[in-house]
Amino acid sequence: PTGIDTVITFAGPRNVAIRWKDTSSVKRKYNVYRGLTSTALDKISQGVDTNYFVDKTVTANTKYFYAVSVIDSVGASSSLSKLAFATPSKIWPL
Repeated sequence: PTGIDTVITFAGPRNVAIRWKDTSSVKRKYNVYRGLTSTALDKISQGVDTNYFVDKTVTANTKYFYAVSVIDSVGASSSLSKLAFATPSKIWPL
């Protein structure tokens, strides 16, 4: 399947929200990946049926890298999207 056009992240206190834009108008599901480096990502959620995900399993002041893949109707997964990154904080900045 064709993939994801854009991935953006929003870091908040103790969480990271990830949003993406799919290049297809067909409703699909997604896998979300995270890593502490840009070259070692692990799948943290599969079968997400929206274009966003909130990662609540992060540690404050740690940089995380994220990517998304598309799952088509027969279960095939696309290549990973471009990377996005975020560093959650302990509290909201002033």
